[in-house]
Amino acid sequence: MQPISRISILRRIFKNFVLSKHRHALRDKSYAVDLISKIYGDDLSKVLVDSFIAMDKESIKNIIHACAYVRLPLLSKDDQEKCIFCYGSNDKSLNIAKKAMRRNFKNSLMKIWKGYSHCNKIILDNERYCKFLISQL
Repeated sequence: MQPISRISILRRIFKNFVLSKHRHALRDKSYAVDLISKIYGDDLSKVLVDSFIAMDKESIKNIIHACAYVRLPLLSKDDQEKCIFCYGSNDKSLNIAKKAMRRNFKNSLMKIWKGYSHCNKIILDNERYCKFLISQL
């Protein structure tokens, strides 16, 4: 029998956390809207919550699996130079991403948007985000 790794335990905790938030959102949509509004603003919170509530348990598990079990590809130096990784300075996964980039994508660009959390820049300042990407072509 294989020992359970720390990462495996964290994945299970995260899966259970998201599924519990989903159950809570199903019972009390206003709770979920308030929570998401704090992160992504009022404009998108209802749409995001409606999408989250519409998901079934299996879909949520599949999304979590896709995010938590990513195997990073091996890229040549040329391919790495074509990659841009964008994070907010308040993104909870930023430190993990920095470590992964130092190990796997030394030749790629990492852009850190000061004051933003996960996916906030693309949602809250979409025009400037797109202009940045276009400027990198």
